[in-house]
Amino acid sequence: MKTGKNIDLIQRHLDVAIAQSEFKRIKLFLGILILGFLLMCFNLFVVKNTTVFFTNSFTKYSIVAWFLVFIAYEALAAVMANRFLKKKIVVPIWLKVANVVFEAAMPSFLLILLCSLEFSAIFLDSPLLFFYLIIIVTSSLHLDVKLTLATGLVSSIGYLVVTVWAISSFDAEQQELNFPMILYVARGIFMLFISMAAVFVAQEFKNREVNMFGLLTDKRQIQSLLTQQVSLEVADTIISDNFSSKKHAVTILFLDVRDFSAFTEGHSPTEVNAFQNDLLGPMISIVRQNGGFVNQIMGDGIMATFGVRETDLDHSANALNASILMLKKVDQLVLKNTLPATKIGIGIHRGDVILGNIGNQFRKQFSVSGNTVNIAARLEQLNKVYQSELIISEAVLEHVEANNVEFVELGEVQIRNIEKRIVLYKLHRHQSQ
Repeated sequence: MKTGKNIDLIQRHLDVAIAQSEFKRIKLFLGILILGFLLMCFNLFVVKNTTVFFTNSFTKYSIVAWFLVFIAYEALAAVMANRFLKKKIVVPIWLKVANVVFEAAMPSFLLILLCSLEFSAIFLDSPLLFFYLIIIVTSSLHLDVKLTLATGLVSSIGYLVVTVWAISSFDAEQQELNFPMILYVARGIFMLFISMAAVFVAQEFKNREVNMFGLLTDKRQIQSLLTQQVSLEVADTIISDNFSSKKHAVTILFLDVRDFSAFTEGHSPTEVNAFQNDLLGPMISIVRQNGGFVNQIMGDGIMATFGVRETDLDHSANALNASILMLKKVDQLVLKNTLPATKIGIGIHRGDVILGNIGNQFRKQFSVSGNTVNIAARLEQLNKVYQSELIISEAVLEHVEANNVEFVELGEVQIRNIEKRIVLYKLHRHQSQ
Protein backbone atom coordinates (compact mmCIF):
# COMPACT_ATOMS: atom_id res chain seq x y z
CA MET A 1 0.00 0.00 0.00
CA LYS A 2 1.52 3.31 -1.08
CA THR A 3 1.75 6.10 1.48
CA GLY A 4 0.66 9.66 0.76
CA LYS A 5 4.30 10.69 0.59
CA ASN A 6 5.11 8.03 -1.99
CA ILE A 7 2.07 9.00 -4.05
CA ASP A 8 3.23 12.62 -4.06
CA LEU A 9 6.72 11.54 -5.11
CA ILE A 10 5.34 9.40 -7.92
CA GLN A 11 3.08 12.24 -9.10
CA ARG A 12 5.98 14.72 -9.12
CA HIS A 13 8.13 12.25 -11.01
CA LEU A 14 5.30 11.58 -13.45
CA ASP A 15 4.83 15.31 -14.05
CA VAL A 16 8.51 15.60 -14.96
CA ALA A 17 8.35 12.46 -17.14
CA ILE A 18 5.31 13.84 -18.99
CA ALA A 19 7.06 17.16 -19.54
CA GLN A 20 10.16 15.38 -20.89
CA SER A 21 8.07 13.17 -23.15
CA GLU A 22 6.09 16.15 -24.44
CA PHE A 23 9.30 18.00 -25.25
CA LYS A 24 10.59 14.97 -27.15
CA ARG A 25 7.27 14.67 -29.01
CA ILE A 26 7.39 18.29 -30.13
CA LYS A 27 10.99 17.98 -31.29
CA LEU A 28 10.15 14.78 -33.19
CA PHE A 29 7.13 16.35 -34.85
CA LEU A 30 9.08 19.53 -35.63
CA GLY A 31 11.73 17.44 -37.36
CA ILE A 32 9.06 15.65 -39.42
CA LEU A 33 7.55 19.00 -40.43
CA ILE A 34 10.90 20.43 -41.51
CA LEU A 35 11.69 17.30 -43.52
CA GLY A 36 8.22 17.43 -45.10
CA PHE A 37 8.68 21.11 -45.90
CA LEU A 38 12.00 20.49 -47.66
CA LEU A 39 10.60 17.58 -49.66
CA MET A 40 7.52 19.59 -50.62
CA CYS A 41 9.61 22.59 -51.74
CA PHE A 42 11.78 20.29 -53.83
CA ASN A 43 8.69 18.72 -55.34
CA LEU A 44 6.92 22.04 -56.02
CA PHE A 45 9.81 24.18 -57.24
CA VAL A 46 12.48 21.82 -58.59
CA VAL A 47 10.75 18.76 -60.04
CA LYS A 48 8.99 19.57 -63.30
CA ASN A 49 5.33 18.95 -64.13
CA THR A 50 4.25 18.35 -60.53
CA THR A 51 2.05 21.45 -60.34
CA VAL A 52 0.58 21.48 -63.85
CA PHE A 53 -2.82 20.40 -62.57
CA PHE A 54 -3.03 23.43 -60.23
CA THR A 55 -5.48 25.97 -61.61
CA ASN A 56 -4.64 28.62 -59.04
CA SER A 57 -1.14 30.12 -58.97
CA PHE A 58 -1.42 30.68 -55.22
CA THR A 59 -1.97 27.02 -54.39
CA LYS A 60 1.67 25.97 -54.10
CA TYR A 61 2.51 29.07 -52.10
CA SER A 62 -0.38 28.30 -49.77
CA ILE A 63 1.14 24.89 -49.12
CA VAL A 64 4.51 26.50 -48.35
CA ALA A 65 2.84 29.07 -46.07
CA TRP A 66 1.00 26.30 -44.22
CA PHE A 67 4.27 24.47 -43.55
CA LEU A 68 5.99 27.66 -42.37
CA VAL A 69 3.15 28.53 -40.00
CA PHE A 70 3.09 24.99 -38.61
CA ILE A 71 6.89 24.91 -38.22
CA ALA A 72 6.93 28.29 -36.48
CA TYR A 73 4.19 27.15 -34.11
CA GLU A 74 6.01 23.91 -33.21
CA ALA A 75 9.30 25.80 -32.76
CA LEU A 76 7.56 28.15 -30.31
CA ALA A 77 5.96 25.16 -28.59
CA ALA A 78 9.39 23.54 -28.24
CA VAL A 79 10.80 26.66 -26.60
CA MET A 80 7.85 26.85 -24.21
CA ALA A 81 8.00 23.12 -23.39
CA ASN A 82 11.73 23.36 -22.64
CA ARG A 83 11.13 26.35 -20.39
CA PHE A 84 8.38 24.57 -18.49
CA LEU A 85 10.64 21.52 -18.16
CA LYS A 86 13.63 23.45 -16.79
CA LYS A 87 11.49 25.35 -14.29
CA LYS A 88 9.58 22.17 -13.40
CA ILE A 89 6.27 23.90 -14.10
CA VAL A 90 3.25 21.74 -14.79
CA VAL A 91 1.68 22.83 -18.09
CA PRO A 92 -1.95 23.99 -17.58
CA ILE A 93 -4.48 21.55 -18.97
CA TRP A 94 -6.20 24.24 -21.06
CA LEU A 95 -2.90 24.90 -22.85
CA LYS A 96 -2.45 21.20 -23.57
CA VAL A 97 -5.98 20.93 -24.97
CA ALA A 98 -5.52 24.03 -27.10
CA ASN A 99 -2.28 22.60 -28.49
CA VAL A 100 -3.95 19.28 -29.30
CA VAL A 101 -6.85 20.96 -31.10
CA PHE A 102 -4.54 23.22 -33.11
CA GLU A 103 -2.20 20.41 -34.23
CA ALA A 104 -4.97 17.94 -35.04
CA ALA A 105 -6.96 20.58 -36.94
CA MET A 106 -4.08 21.84 -39.08
CA PRO A 107 -4.29 19.06 -41.75
CA SER A 108 -8.05 19.65 -42.06
CA PHE A 109 -7.45 23.37 -42.44
CA LEU A 110 -4.98 22.75 -45.29
CA LEU A 111 -7.44 20.40 -46.99
CA ILE A 112 -10.14 23.06 -46.83
CA LEU A 113 -7.73 25.66 -48.19
CA LEU A 114 -6.56 23.51 -51.10
CA CYS A 115 -10.06 22.33 -52.04
CA SER A 116 -11.32 25.93 -51.94
CA LEU A 117 -8.45 27.30 -54.06
CA GLU A 118 -8.71 24.56 -56.67
CA PHE A 119 -12.49 24.03 -56.49
CA SER A 120 -11.83 20.31 -56.30
CA ALA A 121 -12.16 17.42 -53.86
CA ILE A 122 -9.21 15.58 -55.40
CA PHE A 123 -6.98 16.59 -52.49
CA LEU A 124 -8.79 14.05 -50.35
CA ASP A 125 -6.53 11.53 -52.09
CA SER A 126 -3.34 13.55 -51.45
CA PRO A 127 -0.45 12.46 -49.19
CA LEU A 128 -1.78 15.00 -46.68
CA LEU A 129 -3.67 12.06 -45.17
CA PHE A 130 -0.38 10.85 -43.67
CA PHE A 131 -0.12 13.99 -41.54
CA TYR A 132 -3.24 12.90 -39.70
CA LEU A 133 -1.64 9.55 -38.96
CA ILE A 134 1.65 11.07 -37.83
CA ILE A 135 -0.11 13.44 -35.44
CA ILE A 136 -2.21 10.63 -33.97
CA VAL A 137 0.72 8.22 -33.53
CA THR A 138 3.03 10.80 -31.92
CA SER A 139 0.20 11.89 -29.60
CA SER A 140 0.94 8.79 -27.49
CA LEU A 141 3.99 10.68 -26.22
CA HIS A 142 1.64 13.01 -24.36
CA LEU A 143 1.46 10.15 -21.80
CA ASP A 144 -2.12 11.28 -21.30
CA VAL A 145 -4.99 9.08 -22.43
CA LYS A 146 -7.44 11.98 -22.68
CA LEU A 147 -5.12 14.12 -24.81
CA THR A 148 -4.32 11.20 -27.10
CA LEU A 149 -8.00 10.38 -27.50
CA ALA A 150 -8.77 14.07 -28.12
CA THR A 151 -6.14 14.14 -30.87
CA GLY A 152 -7.77 11.16 -32.58
CA LEU A 153 -11.27 12.60 -32.26
CA VAL A 154 -10.32 16.03 -33.64
CA SER A 155 -8.41 14.42 -36.52
CA SER A 156 -11.14 11.92 -37.34
CA ILE A 157 -14.02 14.37 -37.07
CA GLY A 158 -12.06 17.01 -38.97
CA TYR A 159 -11.34 14.68 -41.87
CA LEU A 160 -14.96 13.44 -41.98
CA VAL A 161 -16.33 16.99 -41.99
CA VAL A 162 -13.92 18.07 -44.74
CA THR A 163 -14.74 14.94 -46.74
CA VAL A 164 -18.48 15.52 -46.63
CA TRP A 165 -18.06 19.24 -47.37
CA ALA A 166 -15.55 18.77 -50.23
CA ILE A 167 -17.51 16.03 -52.00
CA SER A 168 -20.87 17.77 -51.66
CA SER A 169 -19.40 21.11 -52.79
CA PHE A 170 -17.06 20.09 -55.62
CA ASP A 171 -17.84 16.51 -56.65
CA ALA A 172 -21.47 15.81 -55.86
CA GLU A 173 -21.66 13.40 -58.79
CA GLN A 174 -18.46 11.67 -57.64
CA GLN A 175 -16.91 11.91 -61.10
CA GLU A 176 -13.55 13.25 -59.95
CA LEU A 177 -12.58 11.07 -56.99
CA ASN A 178 -11.02 7.63 -57.31
CA PHE A 179 -13.21 5.94 -54.69
CA PRO A 180 -16.81 6.07 -53.57
CA MET A 181 -17.62 8.38 -50.68
CA ILE A 182 -18.06 5.52 -48.21
CA LEU A 183 -14.36 4.72 -48.44
CA TYR A 184 -13.39 8.28 -47.54
CA VAL A 185 -15.73 8.09 -44.56
CA ALA A 186 -14.07 4.80 -43.65
CA ARG A 187 -10.72 6.62 -43.58
CA GLY A 188 -12.02 8.97 -40.91
CA ILE A 189 -13.30 6.05 -38.87
CA PHE A 190 -9.99 4.26 -39.35
CA MET A 191 -8.23 7.30 -37.84
CA LEU A 192 -10.37 6.83 -34.76
CA PHE A 193 -9.25 3.20 -34.52
CA ILE A 194 -5.64 4.29 -34.78
CA SER A 195 -6.21 6.81 -32.00
CA MET A 196 -7.52 3.99 -29.79
CA ALA A 197 -4.29 2.10 -30.37
CA ALA A 198 -2.36 5.27 -29.55
CA VAL A 199 -4.39 5.57 -26.33
CA PHE A 200 -3.29 2.06 -25.34
CA VAL A 201 0.35 2.91 -26.08
CA ALA A 202 0.11 6.16 -24.09
CA GLN A 203 -1.33 4.35 -21.09
CA GLU A 204 1.30 1.63 -21.33
CA PHE A 205 4.11 4.21 -21.45
CA LYS A 206 2.61 5.97 -18.45
CA ASN A 207 2.21 2.77 -16.44
CA ARG A 208 5.77 1.72 -17.18
CA GLU A 209 7.07 5.10 -16.10
CA VAL A 210 5.16 4.85 -12.82
CA ASN A 211 6.27 1.24 -12.25
CA MET A 212 9.90 2.00 -13.05
CA PHE A 213 9.90 4.92 -10.64
CA GLY A 214 8.19 2.79 -8.00
CA LEU A 215 10.82 0.08 -8.38
CA LEU A 216 13.59 2.65 -8.31
CA THR A 217 12.14 4.21 -5.16
CA ASP A 218 11.83 0.80 -3.48
CA LYS A 219 15.39 -0.03 -4.46
CA ARG A 220 16.66 3.26 -3.04
CA GLN A 221 14.79 2.67 0.21
CA ILE A 222 16.14 -0.88 0.51
CA GLN A 223 19.60 0.32 -0.46
CA SER A 224 19.42 3.08 2.15
CA LEU A 225 18.56 0.55 4.85
CA LEU A 226 21.20 -1.96 3.75
CA THR A 227 23.98 0.62 3.41
CA GLN A 228 23.61 1.35 7.10
CA GLN A 229 25.08 -2.13 7.58
CA VAL A 230 27.06 -2.88 4.43
CA SER A 231 28.95 -1.12 1.69
CA LEU A 232 27.08 0.13 -1.35
CA GLU A 233 28.63 -2.63 -3.47
CA VAL A 234 27.44 -5.37 -1.10
CA ALA A 235 23.97 -3.78 -0.91
CA ASP A 236 23.75 -3.79 -4.71
CA THR A 237 24.74 -7.47 -4.75
CA ILE A 238 22.03 -8.38 -2.25
CA ILE A 239 19.40 -6.41 -4.18
CA SER A 240 20.50 -7.81 -7.56
CA ASP A 241 20.11 -11.34 -6.15
CA ASN A 242 16.54 -10.34 -5.21
CA PHE A 243 17.25 -11.49 -1.64
CA SER A 244 17.12 -15.08 -2.88
CA SER A 245 18.56 -17.83 -0.71
CA LYS A 246 21.81 -19.49 -1.71
CA LYS A 247 24.67 -21.53 -0.29
CA HIS A 248 27.92 -19.63 -0.29
CA ALA A 249 31.39 -19.80 1.29
CA VAL A 250 32.00 -16.81 3.57
CA THR A 251 34.07 -15.80 6.57
CA ILE A 252 32.23 -15.03 9.81
CA LEU A 253 33.60 -12.71 12.51
CA PHE A 254 32.25 -12.38 16.05
CA LEU A 255 33.41 -9.62 18.40
CA ASP A 256 32.58 -9.39 22.09
CA VAL A 257 33.41 -6.77 24.73
CA ARG A 258 34.87 -8.26 27.90
CA ASP A 259 33.20 -7.54 31.28
CA PHE A 260 30.46 -5.45 29.66
CA SER A 261 27.87 -6.53 32.23
CA ALA A 262 30.04 -5.26 35.07
CA PHE A 263 30.53 -1.97 33.24
CA THR A 264 26.78 -1.46 32.81
CA GLU A 265 26.15 -1.98 36.54
CA GLY A 266 28.49 0.81 37.55
CA HIS A 267 27.48 3.42 34.98
CA SER A 268 24.41 5.38 33.95
CA PRO A 269 22.42 4.49 30.82
CA THR A 270 23.81 7.57 29.08
CA GLU A 271 27.38 6.54 29.87
CA VAL A 272 26.74 2.97 28.72
CA ASN A 273 25.25 4.16 25.45
CA ALA A 274 28.17 6.53 24.85
CA PHE A 275 30.61 3.68 25.50
CA GLN A 276 28.78 1.44 23.02
CA ASN A 277 28.83 4.11 20.32
CA ASP A 278 32.47 5.04 20.94
CA LEU A 279 33.55 1.41 20.70
CA LEU A 280 31.20 -0.30 18.27
CA GLY A 281 30.98 2.65 15.87
CA PRO A 282 34.65 2.37 14.82
CA MET A 283 34.40 -1.44 14.76
CA ILE A 284 31.48 -1.28 12.31
CA SER A 285 33.37 1.20 10.14
CA ILE A 286 36.36 -1.15 9.99
CA VAL A 287 34.11 -4.03 8.92
CA ARG A 288 32.61 -1.93 6.14
CA GLN A 289 35.99 -0.65 4.97
CA ASN A 290 37.13 -4.25 4.54
CA GLY A 291 34.08 -5.32 2.54
CA GLY A 292 32.20 -6.87 5.44
CA PHE A 293 28.50 -7.07 6.16
CA VAL A 294 27.41 -6.28 9.75
CA ASN A 295 24.65 -8.83 10.42
CA GLN A 296 23.97 -8.03 14.04
CA ILE A 297 24.82 -5.34 16.53
CA MET A 298 24.50 -6.65 20.06
CA GLY A 299 24.89 -4.51 23.14
CA ASP A 300 28.35 -5.87 23.75
CA GLY A 301 29.48 -6.96 20.31
CA ILE A 302 28.85 -7.52 16.63
CA MET A 303 28.57 -10.32 14.09
CA ALA A 304 29.92 -9.63 10.63
CA THR A 305 30.10 -11.57 7.38
CA PHE A 306 32.81 -11.21 4.74
CA GLY A 307 32.42 -12.55 1.21
CA VAL A 308 28.74 -11.92 0.47
CA ARG A 309 29.73 -10.93 -3.04
CA GLU A 310 30.97 -13.87 -5.09
CA THR A 311 33.76 -11.67 -6.45
CA ASP A 312 35.21 -11.22 -2.93
CA LEU A 313 37.72 -14.05 -3.15
CA ASP A 314 39.92 -12.61 -0.37
CA HIS A 315 37.18 -12.45 2.24
CA SER A 316 39.16 -14.44 4.84
CA ALA A 317 42.10 -12.06 4.47
CA ASN A 318 39.73 -9.12 4.72
CA ALA A 319 38.19 -10.50 7.91
CA LEU A 320 41.60 -11.09 9.46
CA ASN A 321 42.78 -7.63 8.48
CA ALA A 322 39.63 -6.14 9.99
CA SER A 323 40.21 -8.01 13.26
CA ILE A 324 43.80 -6.74 13.55
CA LEU A 325 42.63 -3.19 12.87
CA MET A 326 39.92 -3.59 15.51
CA LEU A 327 42.43 -4.61 18.18
CA LYS A 328 44.69 -1.69 17.28
CA LYS A 329 41.76 0.71 17.25
CA VAL A 330 40.67 -0.31 20.74
CA ASP A 331 44.21 0.32 22.00
CA GLN A 332 44.22 3.76 20.37
CA LEU A 333 40.84 4.70 21.84
CA VAL A 334 41.99 3.65 25.31
CA LEU A 335 45.23 5.65 25.00
CA LYS A 336 43.22 8.72 23.96
CA ASN A 337 40.92 8.22 26.96
CA THR A 338 37.98 7.93 24.57
CA LEU A 339 37.34 4.56 26.21
CA PRO A 340 38.13 3.22 29.67
CA ALA A 341 40.43 0.20 29.88
CA THR A 342 38.71 -2.19 27.47
CA LYS A 343 39.40 -5.66 26.15
CA ILE A 344 37.66 -7.43 23.28
CA GLY A 345 37.57 -10.98 22.00
CA ILE A 346 37.27 -11.94 18.33
CA GLY A 347 36.55 -15.30 16.68
CA ILE A 348 36.81 -15.96 12.94
CA HIS A 349 35.79 -19.05 10.96
CA ARG A 350 35.35 -19.79 7.26
CA GLY A 351 32.84 -22.13 5.65
CA ASP A 352 29.58 -22.54 3.77
CA VAL A 353 26.47 -20.72 5.00
CA ILE A 354 22.94 -20.14 3.79
CA LEU A 355 22.38 -16.54 2.69
CA GLY A 356 18.79 -15.44 2.39
CA ASN A 357 15.96 -13.14 3.35
CA ILE A 358 13.85 -14.38 6.28
CA GLY A 359 10.81 -12.97 8.07
CA ASN A 360 7.32 -11.88 7.11
CA GLN A 361 5.53 -8.79 5.85
CA PHE A 362 6.13 -7.05 9.18
CA ARG A 363 9.82 -7.75 9.58
CA LYS A 364 12.44 -9.07 7.18
CA GLN A 365 16.19 -9.47 7.55
CA PHE A 366 18.97 -10.65 5.29
CA SER A 367 20.22 -13.64 7.28
CA VAL A 368 23.35 -15.78 7.41
CA SER A 369 22.92 -19.20 9.00
CA GLY A 370 24.67 -22.53 9.38
CA ASN A 371 27.34 -24.28 11.46
CA THR A 372 29.94 -21.80 10.24
CA VAL A 373 28.15 -19.08 12.19
CA ASN A 374 27.91 -21.25 15.31
CA ILE A 375 31.58 -22.18 15.17
CA ALA A 376 32.69 -18.56 14.78
CA ALA A 377 30.61 -17.64 17.83
CA ARG A 378 32.21 -20.49 19.84
CA LEU A 379 35.72 -19.37 18.81
CA GLU A 380 35.05 -15.90 20.16
CA GLN A 381 33.97 -17.42 23.49
CA LEU A 382 37.12 -19.58 23.63
CA ASN A 383 39.22 -16.43 23.97
CA LYS A 384 38.24 -16.49 27.65
CA VAL A 385 39.60 -20.02 27.97
CA TYR A 386 42.92 -19.38 26.21
CA GLN A 387 43.39 -15.85 27.58
CA SER A 388 43.55 -14.51 24.03
CA GLU A 389 41.97 -11.75 22.00
CA LEU A 390 41.75 -13.35 18.54
CA ILE A 391 41.18 -17.00 17.63
CA ILE A 392 40.86 -18.23 14.07
CA SER A 393 40.24 -21.64 12.58
CA GLU A 394 42.57 -23.55 10.29
CA ALA A 395 40.08 -22.95 7.46
CA VAL A 396 40.77 -19.22 7.77
CA LEU A 397 44.55 -19.52 8.10
CA GLU A 398 44.72 -21.65 4.92
CA HIS A 399 43.33 -18.72 2.91
CA VAL A 400 45.45 -15.87 4.28
CA GLU A 401 49.06 -14.78 4.23
CA ALA A 402 49.76 -13.80 7.83
CA ASN A 403 53.04 -12.04 7.05
CA ASN A 404 52.72 -9.33 9.66
CA VAL A 405 51.13 -11.36 12.43
CA GLU A 406 52.07 -14.53 14.27
CA PHE A 407 49.66 -17.24 15.38
CA VAL A 408 50.15 -19.98 17.92
CA GLU A 409 48.53 -23.33 17.19
CA LEU A 410 46.13 -24.51 19.88
CA GLY A 411 45.77 -27.96 18.34
CA GLU A 412 42.56 -29.81 17.58
CA VAL A 413 39.78 -28.50 19.78
CA GLN A 414 36.37 -29.99 20.35
CA ILE A 415 33.77 -27.28 19.79
CA ARG A 416 30.55 -27.60 21.76
CA ASN A 417 27.73 -29.09 19.65
CA ILE A 418 30.14 -29.62 16.72
CA GLU A 419 31.02 -33.24 15.98
CA LYS A 420 34.31 -32.70 14.14
CA ARG A 421 37.34 -31.38 16.04
CA ILE A 422 38.80 -28.19 14.58
CA VAL A 423 42.41 -26.96 14.56
CA LEU A 424 42.54 -23.49 16.09
CA TYR A 425 45.11 -20.71 16.30
CA LYS A 426 45.40 -17.72 18.60
CA LEU A 427 47.09 -14.42 17.85
CA HIS A 428 50.32 -13.41 19.55
CA ARG A 429 49.06 -10.13 20.98
CA HIS A 430 52.46 -8.42 20.86
CA GLN A 431 52.46 -8.83 17.08
CA SER A 432 49.35 -6.69 16.72
CA GLN A 433 50.72 -3.70 18.67
